[in-house]
Amino acid sequence: MILGHEPNAQHQINYVAPQLKAISVSDAGTNFDAPAAGAYSTSQSINGEVFQITYTNLTNSSYTDSNGVKHRIAKIVFTYSDLSHNNLRENGLSTFVTYNDPAQGFWYNGSNGVTVNEQFYDEYGNPINIEPGTGYLAVTSLNAAYGNPATHEVTKTGEAIHVESATVLSGGSAVALLGSSIQVQGNTLVSPATNDYANDGKGNLSFGLKDGYVQGPQSTASAWQGDNWDGNSNEAYWGTGLINLSGNNVTVRFASDTKVNNEGTWATTQTIIPQTPGPTYDGPEKPNPKMTSVHYHYDTS
Repeated sequence: MILGHEPNAQHQINYVAPQLKAISVSDAGTNFDAPAAGAYSTSQSINGEVFQITYTNLTNSSYTDSNGVKHRIAKIVFTYSDLSHNNLRENGLSTFVTYNDPAQGFWYNGSNGVTVNEQFYDEYGNPINIEPGTGYLAVTSLNAAYGNPATHEVTKTGEAIHVESATVLSGGSAVALLGSSIQVQGNTLVSPATNDYANDGKGNLSFGLKDGYVQGPQSTASAWQGDNWDGNSNEAYWGTGLINLSGNNVTVRFASDTKVNNEGTWATTQTIIPQTPGPTYDGPEKPNPKMTSVHYHYDTS
């Protein structure tokens, strides 16, 4: 299964919940330069359907079944529901952003989570049935920080400070990628220990300041350093889990258990599954990287 970038995709917004207010992308609190299909804000949680968008004119996406028959994925419908609001942003609003290219994913800021259903269609408008073991989605950039929110101290484990997860509700099963920090708990992909945040040594929690591998002594948060795995395609596997698809649609609950002010969460499902590297990591806790036993296609587009 290949879901490539679709720079020529066309989209149609089918539904916008009345609780959502259209805003500019600059007011949404994201850091993407990609063209947005829609940006919205709300001051409350929304139960039920929140937003639906259909992408067509897809030319870089396909699915090959167990008989070797290739099916063009010409249309994908994304339905978002059950947006959970929190009051951690300065303006008290939750924001939600989707993009012209479905491969760019979406943002949910000032929110503890949203549910997403993806349905795939061929060029004739027929739902594409994906057989288990023949189609996988990669859920990337699953950041996790644990510790003591009251003191802003990040430790290896402890209370959730900002922990992102993806729970497969239907249409597939969660699979751990060997070498990743992301594990399977039930049908949820999540890191059980800090994999991303760092402390600046002055008690200030900083997202992305030193994000990367957990290295050095674990007694002080300021010793947690590393390279930028979340911005390095060669190390993206460290925050990635897989979904083994089954059927013609998949429903995933993206959640962010966060206590960080003005925090936002980017989420995406893609089929470019990060390859784990050969060298063995010499830090504590992290498994020795090795190739996953799952069979999948590397999409380098």
